[in-house]
Amino acid sequence: MKNLFEQEAYQEVISRIESLHPQSQRQWGKMDVAQMLAHCANALEVANGDRELRRGLMGYLFGGMMKKKYVYGTEYRKNDPTDPTFKITDDRVFESEKNRLLQHIHRFHQAGEAGIGSRMHSFFGQMTAKEWAQLSYNHLNHHLNQFGA
Repeated sequence: MKNLFEQEAYQEVISRIESLHPQSQRQWGKMDVAQMLAHCANALEVANGDRELRRGLMGYLFGGMMKKKYVYGTEYRKNDPTDPTFKITDDRVFESEKNRLLQHIHRFHQAGEAGIGSRMHSFFGQMTAKEWAQLSYNHLNHHLNQFGA
C-alpha cells in the first residue's frame, strides 16, 4: 500500500500535481481544480497537525468501519460525501493553492513517521503515522484521478 512517507509515492504525487494547469477539467464532482488543491491542502493541514478538528458523533458511530475503506482501501467512490469543514466553494487562485499543497506534502514527507506521530482523526479515530500517510496518499490519489492527473 502506497503512502506519502515512501519516496516513490511522494515523487509520483508531486509529478501528478505538477501536470495540472488552471484549465484542468474535473471528471466528476463540483470543485474546480484550484478548489480541489485547496481542499487537499486543508486535509494535509490536519495530517501535519496544524489544524485539529473535534470528533463528531458520526465518527464515533461509523469511523472505525469506514477507516478500513479510506485508509486501507485504494478506490474511493466518485462523489463520496465530504466533511462540510473541507468543502471549498469560493474562488481560489490556482498557483497559490498548488504551491500551498506542495508545501504541505513536502512537510509531511520530510517529517516522516516520527514527526507525524499518532493522533486522533476527527472521523476515523486514533491513527498511527503510517495510517495518516496511507490516508493522505489515497485522498490525493482520488482527487488527482478526478482531474485526470
